Amino acid sequence: MRLLATLGATPAIHRHRYELEGALYETALSFEAVKLHYGIDDRDVTIVGTRQTRETLHEEIAPYRFVEVDPNDLDDIFHKTLEAIDGEIVVDLTQSFRSVPFGALLALSFSKSLGKYAREIFYAQPLSNACNPSRESCDFRFVSLLRYDRIADAARTINTFVATLLVLDRVDLADRELRRLRSRLEALSRSIYDNNADRAITQADALREKVAELIGDEAYDYLGGHLRKLTEELDAISACGGRYESEKLLCMSAYLLSKEITLHAMTMLYESMLAFLDEELDVEECTHYTDRRGKRREASIYRRRNCLKKGLGDCRRIRQIPDCDAFVRQLGRIDRLRNISAHGYTSDNTSVDLTKTIEETIGFLRKLYPKRRSAKEGIDRLLDAFGDR
Repeated sequence: MRLLATLGATPAIHRHRYELEGALYETALSFEAVKLHYGIDDRDVTIVGTRQTRETLHEEIAPYRFVEVDPNDLDDIFHKTLEAIDGEIVVDLTQSFRSVPFGALLALSFSKSLGKYAREIFYAQPLSNACNPSRESCDFRFVSLLRYDRIADAARTINTFVATLLVLDRVDLADRELRRLRSRLEALSRSIYDNNADRAITQADALREKVAELIGDEAYDYLGGHLRKLTEELDAISACGGRYESEKLLCMSAYLLSKEITLHAMTMLYESMLAFLDEELDVEECTHYTDRRGKRREASIYRRRNCLKKGLGDCRRIRQIPDCDAFVRQLGRIDRLRNISAHGYTSDNTSVDLTKTIEETIGFLRKLYPKRRSAKEGIDRLLDAFGDR
């Protein structure tokens, strides 16, 4: 393990008492307490300071690697600190000069984008403001600054999911409950992008309860607004459950379109239309088939629905589908665009606006589905909500 510390130019005259994770250390410089606590070797300590630091504390810092920065040049502080961040490190920002700790903290934040993470970032807080450490011995307690950085990471993880339904950050979060939340968001994201509507709805239902617990816990008040936004997304996904498969998939299609996840929305829309056929039609030649041995077998869901799609040519024979001719045209259009996009537009350089086409088909189906023989209420109200997003 390595130690990175900022240091100012105050002479090390008095020894102070530092409390770190329940242990007490008496040293003149705060970083020495951290060094003792973690058993870090002198050669693994890097001090970031100014020319005045070197001149005033040259004996105290002699055993360590010293990085000199210009206190009036934030870029210099940022880049040199960033270069010094290497391997598993703990950081002490207690004693420093002007903009040095600020620049160092920015470098530590940026280093996460390079896959470099501090194990801990400390600041020694005085236990009494009446004590002057330059004139007398004082008592300090180290507090973690990393906790606040991880709170920001948690907020960013939630906000990213709300915006994209993805979990992109791989940083360690503030505590076990937030790590569990991220893990469950990752699982929900996989289900959504796998086009597994049933699993996504089930996971969203369960996750809503967990998020409600976090909102009710004072320890997570700082994330209250973010968690409430997340609840709105989970509510929207959960609202797609408990109905005909065709309506559930149509609801998910509208939701994904509202998030601008266009191709997945189109897939859900296509499958919704096939599910509608399956729910409304009972065609013997599609529900069963004869295998090569002449044995009559029940068709799989995919075989059955593909058969129903192919048999839609003559709407005069199909009275169960309201507005059949229009339905066939819409299905054909969505099926064609689905195939074109699946093949990278290599077979057709169409300039059709996918979003507009999906919106138009959703608008058509939201009027059609309630006309089914045993329509359930609520689909139109539900889709109206997505139209306002």
